[in-house]
Amino acid sequence: NMKDTKIIVFLASEGSKIGKGPTIEMIEYCHANGIKRMIIPLCVGHTPYAYKEMETERMEERVFIELFSYDELQNHVTGSELVPSYQLLSEEKVEEILKRYKCENVYGLPRISDTDGASRYYGFKKGDVVEERTTIGGCQTPLAYFVITRG
Repeated sequence: NMKDTKIIVFLASEGSKIGKGPTIEMIEYCHANGIKRMIIPLCVGHTPYAYKEMETERMEERVFIELFSYDELQNHVTGSELVPSYQLLSEEKVEEILKRYKCENVYGLPRISDTDGASRYYGFKKGDVVEERTTIGGCQTPLAYFVITRG
């Protein structure tokens, strides 16, 4: 449930890469405070060792770490009417959809990558099932359902 999820944003020093040491400190802070989602806006980038630590956390699903460049944060990806809105579905709703469309599992649904801009904005993870709603020119398009897959 995203409403109950604590999110923390760590800001790096401008003009410097994030290294392994600060990354481990940020991760330990999250563990100690029950924080499951971290957002890091990056000016320059990160070292390969820092990236490895972040990916380990993400793969083991302890802390979901999302990196955004400052350029990506300049444009609100969901601010355009051409970008649909998404809503994470409950387990019950997913089961209902799988029965309705006669899918054996969620991977029978159309897919959206977890690296997609909207997927990153909403914080969706691999295996999440989302409902898409699009309104263009005042008209709402039919609902569509997607499963989030790994990049």
